[in-house]
Amino acid sequence: MGEVSMKALPLAADIDSIIFDFGGVLFDIDYDAPVRAFAALGLNDFNSLYTKAAQNPLFGLLETGKISNEGFYDEIRTHFKTQLDNSTLEAAWNSILTGIPKGRIDLIHQLKTKKRTFLLSNTNAIHVAEFERMIDREMGLSYYRSAFEKVHYSNEIGITKPDPNTFL
Repeated sequence: MGEVSMKALPLAADIDSIIFDFGGVLFDIDYDAPVRAFAALGLNDFNSLYTKAAQNPLFGLLETGKISNEGFYDEIRTHFKTQLDNSTLEAAWNSILTGIPKGRIDLIHQLKTKKRTFLLSNTNAIHVAEFERMIDREMGLSYYRSAFEKVHYSNEIGITKPDPNTFL
């Protein structure tokens, strides 16, 4: 996403709120990185479980908080018939997260003076812990969170987009 100034944003007067997505919009994602990371661990064919376009139901359970992190790692170990520890699997899974330019959050802070701003993201507890650490190092977690009136992560609300109930 190229950096945009407030002057370039057409903001209709009748729009009072804007809901932002997170991954691939505000936060940069490398969807192929987990495939490479798991392959480097000898776990080939991760893309049979997870791609940007399609996922094994396991990932839906993780994104809705219906399976624990430990349960997720156990399922990965079972699927790949491996004994790799949680931290190794976590690092491979988190490789999808590449970073967030502070300028994007600066822009939302500017926008917040004119519109209500919210964040709604399909994500999971493993990624939340990692990207919040990354954000805290880059700009401070409180600065990031204060750009939004409310932050909603699917793993916390128990439902994912595009289900209309996520927006309610």
